[in-house]
Amino acid sequence: MVKATMEWYKSSFCETAACLEAAPVGESAIAVRNNAHPGERHLEFDRDGWNVFLDDIAEGRFSNL
Repeated sequence: MVKATMEWYKSSFCETAACLEAAPVGESAIAVRNNAHPGERHLEFDRDGWNVFLDDIAEGRFSNL
């Protein structure tokens, strides 16, 4: 269940209702959810995994999807 106290952030590039949102979970993790279904479950990544994911995006590793 989504924690009510989490502060969710959406990319400024998101122009539709079909976007992902991210929220810090303490100092050690990042939560990710589908903003079209905010009350449903979310995924959590540790900070290292999140940073690798962001680096992969920046390097275009997912551009073929």
